[in-house]
Amino acid sequence: MTTLTTQATKTTALTTAEADANFKKIAQTKGTNYVCAESDNRDTIEASAAITFTLPDATTIVGLTDTGDYEVTLKNVSSGDVTITCLTGTDTIDGSTDDITIGAGDVETLKVNQAATGYNRLKGNILTGTTLSSPALINATGSLNGVTGIITEHSSSPASLTGASVTLGSIPSHVKRIVGVITGASASSGLINLVVTIGDSGGIETTGYRNIRTTKDSSVDNFSQSTTGFFIGGGAAAFTSDLADSTFELIKGSGNTWHLNANTYSQDATPSSYAIASSIGSKTLSSTLTQVQISTDGPNFDAGTISLYYYG
Repeated sequence: MTTLTTQATKTTALTTAEADANFKKIAQTKGTNYVCAESDNRDTIEASAAITFTLPDATTIVGLTDTGDYEVTLKNVSSGDVTITCLTGTDTIDGSTDDITIGAGDVETLKVNQAATGYNRLKGNILTGTTLSSPALINATGSLNGVTGIITEHSSSPASLTGASVTLGSIPSHVKRIVGVITGASASSGLINLVVTIGDSGGIETTGYRNIRTTKDSSVDNFSQSTTGFFIGGGAAAFTSDLADSTFELIKGSGNTWHLNANTYSQDATPSSYAIASSIGSKTLSSTLTQVQISTDGPNFDAGTISLYYYG
């Protein structure tokens, strides 16, 4: 029993054993559903299986001797989920009559509230069921389950550039910013123009773009416009099969309008043959963006990779 023995309650001085008992903390272990009792005050109880802990009636526990400040710590040491509920249906946990769940390895400390109408959560996943999903865990993409707006998500491993185009899909609907990184792109023959197009669930769209690109190489300045895609590199003197590196950024504006800015550097086999390009533009999709495509506007890719980074 871990109820504190006080001199005020006893009316005489505490014995050494009574004083020592006030500081004794040995965790209990439960493997089946358990109703927390008066004797569990100030205890830690471990769940070794996916069980349900039931908190005692708040009004009753407050009225008992030395448990007016009833507090219990519940820890899940199993691999499943543990449920915490109240014995009395009108009792609340942090103001809600909903049960709470603690995942594997999680812990909750609950203390009866001042009004004796339920319990306050002193520590644990206090955002479970509101901002964070339950339980609050890091998912496979490196982001918190249920959280948007602050966590960076990463696409799958860098995609190889092959064929006439490469499409990266399954972009989450909450994404508002996309950064693309193209490394070592080259084409099998002819002039390579790197082109970014975007699409929704209806497919990649190839009309309605507003795009301006400036390109400069060792001898020529070039200025061009496009309505069929975002042209982000190439187009001055031909750089005909050697490496191009590019970074581009897509930012969501109002509705389904996306704005692009990009910078590209390309270099032919001779180091003195180079081109740099800057591109800006916008495109309004029919629906929510789900995919981004990179193409050459001509010959097939024969090398290079592309990665996308998403920001909610």
